[in-house]
Amino acid sequence: AEKLDPRDGRWPYLLGRAWRMINADECAAALQRAVAICGNDPPAVRLTLAEVLLENYRLDEAETQLKSLQLADSSDLRCRLDLARLASLRGDSQSCLDQLEVLQNSLAAQTRYRNQGKSLLLLKAETLRRLGRGEEAELARAESEKHGDPSWSDPYFAQVNERQAGLKKYLKNGENFYRQRQYDQSIEVLRQAERIYPDSLWSKILLARALIRTGAPDSNRPDRVQRLEQAVALLEASLRIDPNSVESLFRLAVAKGYQGKHEDAVNLYRRAIELKPDFTMAHFNLAGLLWNQVHDQQGALDAFEGAVRAEPEFVDGHYLYGVVLMQLQRYRDAESHFETVVRLQPKNEKFRAALAECRRRQQN
Repeated sequence: AEKLDPRDGRWPYLLGRAWRMINADECAAALQRAVAICGNDPPAVRLTLAEVLLENYRLDEAETQLKSLQLADSSDLRCRLDLARLASLRGDSQSCLDQLEVLQNSLAAQTRYRNQGKSLLLLKAETLRRLGRGEEAELARAESEKHGDPSWSDPYFAQVNERQAGLKKYLKNGENFYRQRQYDQSIEVLRQAERIYPDSLWSKILLARALIRTGAPDSNRPDRVQRLEQAVALLEASLRIDPNSVESLFRLAVAKGYQGKHEDAVNLYRRAIELKPDFTMAHFNLAGLLWNQVHDQQGALDAFEGAVRAEPEFVDGHYLYGVVLMQLQRYRDAESHFETVVRLQPKNEKFRAALAECRRRQQN
């Protein structure tokens, strides 16, 4: 469509949105073409590009896009929220919080932005936690649960939604059921999608995810084993469609781990990490598997290191890394990770106790 109508910015914009979860560089390139055509009309085009750049830590480029829109409309609340997020990503938590406090009042005063309270409050909770204000952070997080999922005005994508049918509708409904923990309904919808659209990568991935969730070791389903087998078959089929699907590799690794096929799971996690080096949960799951099941001590330590390097404020990663280092009597190294989790969640008694015990052992 873009080649047939190169003057219509909606086509590279929609192409960019389609690339968003698959290839960040292709996504940004398509959105840049859209911005070159559309400019600030509609604002969603430039803002989506800015948000993709933020997601990929291309912060100076993101700032350029946000400032361009701000010059045209300094009151755009989505732009202002993105600027607060930019401050957070640059490590200026206090500036981020100051901007969010002002924005919160603006959002409350404009009913058309009522669904954006959740985005703001989640960012506020994260920022307060970084500032060591854990109780306030938890209040902000709890308040965010009272708000619906955020949605900004996006005329181009609204046109797509109006015509939404077929596969996308199935996937959206399946995803909604999954998020609401209505797993049987999710599986039913996604089975229909997979049957009607057998070449769909995501119908297989999402169906497999729901089957894994209900086939996990803690599941009480009588057909738990069969669910995992079905999930494995679906994910192997998805990899025949796209051998480099990181999501397929990750989910297949989870399923194989649940089946007790630990070496297979390790290899799959490593393939996913090779394709996406900053995949925090792949590093984290790999670390647990290597430590608890494969008993590869150094491999587990390397994987824990990869997890906290990919996400420096990953609380679970730092805590379990510290626990493992304690078991190895590497108390000084463990202490630094426990200090990190206590800094991030200062009211957490488990974390404070772990740090105290680590320091006690160093003194003995």
